[in-house]
Amino acid sequence: MGKYTLRASRPDDAAALSYIHAAAWRVAYRGVIDDAYLDSLPDDHWVAFFNGKPDGVFGLVLEVDGKPVGTLHYGPSRDNDLPGYGEIYACYLLPDYWGQNYGNAMLARSLDELRRLGYTQASIWVLDVNLRAQKAYQRLGFAADGATQQHHVGNSVVTDTRRRVTL
Repeated sequence: MGKYTLRASRPDDAAALSYIHAAAWRVAYRGVIDDAYLDSLPDDHWVAFFNGKPDGVFGLVLEVDGKPVGTLHYGPSRDNDLPGYGEIYACYLLPDYWGQNYGNAMLARSLDELRRLGYTQASIWVLDVNLRAQKAYQRLGFAADGATQQHHVGNSVVTDTRRRVTL
């Protein structure tokens, strides 16, 4: 892992963060989400989200040599059955930076930030076939709690499993 910086996201990061998100999806979910959907996924697909984050949602940007290569968003849990929990909503890196511990650095920082915000428990949803992410979350103490949800992405139906950790 080379030298990096982690900082809070800013509104002017929206295009870069959307690009990271889309580029990671195209590689990570190939063969899981239909290829036609991934191939047509525009780089700016998530710009509106990054420009209009709801109150209480925080973002991190990981930069290597001044270039944004990773993004993570966290805040209060969206799950009605987990009141008082924090949640990591999304964690994505450009594929060229996978396997170099940058994701672990973002995850560890987000857990520290959730603690600082007063949370004692946190959750994250992960695709059931995303073994790379599941292993990373497990190393940080996240364990599956049995909750699942299915949703449509393009012409595919995917299943997420929820994991939780005590902070």
